[in-house]
Amino acid sequence: IRPWTLVAFHCLGSSYDTGTLRKHRGLISVPTDENGHNPIRWNVGVRYLTAWGVSQSYGGMHFGISRKGDYLASVDLNDIAYVTAGTRAFGNYGFNASSIGFELEAHEARKYPDGTKTSRIYRQPYPDRQLLCLAVALRKINSWRPVINFTYLATGQEVIAARNAKSGGMFQHFTIAYPSRTDPGAQFNIPPGQKASFGSPMWNGEGGPNVGSSRGNGPVMRSGWDQLEEIYNKLRGVNPATEVFQKPVTPTALALAKATSLIARSSNPGQSAALRRGRNAVAALSRSEGMQGQTRREMYSRAAANNASLAGLLAKAGNTAGIIAQRFDLSGIRGVAGAELYDYETGLWKKSDETS
Repeated sequence: IRPWTLVAFHCLGSSYDTGTLRKHRGLISVPTDENGHNPIRWNVGVRYLTAWGVSQSYGGMHFGISRKGDYLASVDLNDIAYVTAGTRAFGNYGFNASSIGFELEAHEARKYPDGTKTSRIYRQPYPDRQLLCLAVALRKINSWRPVINFTYLATGQEVIAARNAKSGGMFQHFTIAYPSRTDPGAQFNIPPGQKASFGSPMWNGEGGPNVGSSRGNGPVMRSGWDQLEEIYNKLRGVNPATEVFQKPVTPTALALAKATSLIARSSNPGQSAALRRGRNAVAALSRSEGMQGQTRREMYSRAAANNASLAGLLAKAGNTAGIIAQRFDLSGIRGVAGAELYDYETGLWKKSDETS
């Protein structure tokens, strides 16, 4: 219902790591598992962004994804989360009104990806497991409201233009908030189709977005955008070389093929009949699931069209509530994940005083 078209990426937990490492000069990294996940770091970041026990939080997130693949949904997609620039930039809502936000668990350490110790603190690469979880989340969201595309928005001007045109795209917080923000960073600092050395100015986010891909002492790294799109296309069944959708081989398809083969080989009429009944039942269930998915997509398309005309209808009726809802003071908002909640009865955004 909310007409979001942009996807924004951020990270959490970076300050927890850097604060710990600066306090303990000889420490290479906080304790982590093989994916770089630290449960304290993750819980501290989630606690702040969901306002658990925090008296007032201007940050929020729609989804959080840990380095080991935990998937946390915090704010409904139809509600505004204060993900990008809080409530301050670009008017009351800024990019938040037209975007959904993902928070990725970060990992800072004094080492290269191969474990070689360094004197400097570097943001470590986001692991494949985390990127896979992110791709799965994006695919699920796109099945509900198919507007996600992998247009890379490299500058703040491009993000603003895409927002105004409602053309969609993806960007990182770093792109619109440098130098105060450098998240999510790491391989997401590398534009699609390019590579950069670990530890280079581009990797470290020094000098602004898309600057300095060489002069790093670590290994050459792929763009995180390329990694994410590659995984996403595999999940969708797309051949990137031809842009042709390939029909994925699902467990249901395998079961149907096996049943058909057994029916063809069976010489027992009773057995053939039983196999045929079972195959038909599975096929009917598969068709039903497909129809439900199509119905969901049609429902969201109709809802988006209705939402687009809502402002016009309110204006014609002389209702000023829509204007007031966009102009009220947000400075005193407290709430779960710093969110504006959508009132389905009135079609307006309402602030929440909830704290848990």
